[in-house]
Amino acid sequence: MVSAEPHVYITVPSARIWIRNNRGKAVALALVGAVLAVLVVLAAVLVLAA
Repeated sequence: MVSAEPHVYITVPSARIWIRNNRGKAVALALVGAVLAVLVVLAAVLVLAA
């Protein structure tokens, strides 16, 4: 995974540790990601249906 800055890399183990230490933030990010994914899919369907 690459963060906003190209020179900063997050490895999988450190991400797991971060999620363990920041469970609430991880859940919030997952929910936001899921909502964004649904919105993108809905927008794509609307564009294709138009």
